[in-house]
Amino acid sequence: MKDKNKGKENSSFLVDFSRIENKFVIGASDKNVAVCYYEKEQRFWAAEMIKKRPKSTVTTVAWHPNNQLIAVGSCDYRCRFGNSIFIKLEK
Repeated sequence: MKDKNKGKENSSFLVDFSRIENKFVIGASDKNVAVCYYEKEQRFWAAEMIKKRPKSTVTTVAWHPNNQLIAVGSCDYRCRFGNSIFIKLEK
């Protein structure tokens, strides 16, 4: 049986829920960041990837108290801020 993960790096995940707990953000060591929200009509959690990825491993993610901004820290000594407002997220 072949190992599907052979040659792939293991990925660690960071999760932070928004203040009103209707969304959460996930950061990973593969430089991906996603904002997740509950899709009421479909009854499942959906994810929107942040398009401008950090250039190195994500080490921390955090929500601003206003429930709209996300801070993403990474190993390239930078802290990036993103807006979590998508049309789907703010119905």
